[in-house]
Amino acid sequence: MIENYVSVIIPMFNAEKTIKLCLDSIKENSYKNYEIILVDNGSTDNTLNYAKEFSKKHKNARLIKASKQGPSYARNIGAKNAKGSILVFLDSDCIVKKDWLKIIINDFNNQEVVAVASQYCGSYNKGFIEKFAFYELLFRERNFKTYVKNASSCNFAVKKEIFSALGGFPQEFIAGEDIYFSYEVSKKGKILWDKGNGVMHFFRASIKGYLKQQYGYAKHCMRMPILLTKETIQDKNNYLEMLATGLVLLAGISAFFNVIFLWIVGLAFALIFCLNVNFLLFIKKREDAFFALKGLLVAYLRNLFWVIGSIRGVIPL
Repeated sequence: MIENYVSVIIPMFNAEKTIKLCLDSIKENSYKNYEIILVDNGSTDNTLNYAKEFSKKHKNARLIKASKQGPSYARNIGAKNAKGSILVFLDSDCIVKKDWLKIIINDFNNQEVVAVASQYCGSYNKGFIEKFAFYELLFRERNFKTYVKNASSCNFAVKKEIFSALGGFPQEFIAGEDIYFSYEVSKKGKILWDKGNGVMHFFRASIKGYLKQQYGYAKHCMRMPILLTKETIQDKNNYLEMLATGLVLLAGISAFFNVIFLWIVGLAFALIFCLNVNFLLFIKKREDAFFALKGLLVAYLRNLFWVIGSIRGVIPL
């Protein structure tokens, strides 16, 4: 383990459309005392070929081929082979700033800090769904304090000694494993939230892809109680939104038999609107009223897929 040497660990799976931009942005970083560990997680496109070429051209880059066993497995394999005293986990669909690593190193000058986290600073593409997904995260993060209890692994740095002591990411989970791991990290010391060191991200470009992602996350969260009961970066108002959405669905069906249930549908929709009104005003300032109106519809569909995913999580089929 080399002091102040940074190991950037990037798990990859079918990332041919984004990995080149990701790696090019790391090459341009002002901090040069680092290595890149690329862990291919069973890609079936040209990701592996590009990673092979990159690792041959750059002496500080290494490629590890792993079987498709999930992102936790890939990150853990990368960490096991890392030489740095600081492990930086980055997703393959992210683009970093020029001083990204330098800022992370400076953040660790605080001896109480054992991990540094940030998330996204923008959407690389500018489609409606992509911008909506980014604004959703930006709105949630706007009031984050200097130190957090957990964070996503898309842009997460941790001291290797802490990572090793905890045994790495839990491999039994497919989604939410990073929140679980970072929650355990927070028991060892402080996780600094550096809101000024976000990365550009390729969000899901279609409504289908976005809703599928939300469904999957809800399903796996139900299998990880810590995400439901502990203080996490997720908004606990989500539970109320899911309840209201479920009422809309059930009351809507019941209205076929008794129109009085339409009142419940209306009240539930009103609750969803109230829970989202600040978010809608937030995005209206950045876009326009029509964008916000479409955002309300997407928010309802997102809630619906949360409900379906949660049911699927507790009732295996």
